[in-house]
Amino acid sequence: MPTQRQLQAIILAREDCAPHVHTNDMPKISGVEAYAKDQTIADILNGAGVGTGTQEVEAWKAKRYLIKRLKWRAIVDAADNPLHPAREACMVAVDLAETDSMWADFADPDTAPMWGALVATSLLTAAERDEIQSWCRTPSTITAEQVSRALRGPWDDGLGVTGE
Repeated sequence: MPTQRQLQAIILAREDCAPHVHTNDMPKISGVEAYAKDQTIADILNGAGVGTGTQEVEAWKAKRYLIKRLKWRAIVDAADNPLHPAREACMVAVDLAETDSMWADFADPDTAPMWGALVATSLLTAAERDEIQSWCRTPSTITAEQVSRALRGPWDDGLGVTGE
């Protein structure tokens, strides 16, 4: 989740939010109207995935998913084959899935090379990769209240509207 100042910068930089921005230096509007504008901005940001995060899930779930799709054996075989172009990626996948207590964030950008190699060598489809990664994504949950504080304060840093 972005800080208040980061959220403020994101909102002010987005053209789709501009018509709904209301700051302290603008003419006063009712609380109902301000809330409606803030909610519209929150909806825009949530729809765009701003504030989306990731979480770790139990790695064995990915193994079970791949077993059911008859993909796991090919990944294990590729991990054992020194000539397979995705060997390292397969070794990582096997190591993650074989540890019962292992938790992994499959949506972490650091896992992109592993996913890229598995898809590029047709060991997985892009849809299968996306399905596994979706388990780790947390929804964006920016609220109208957070938008209000980001645009009109009070700010956690004690500074004014511009952060100075």
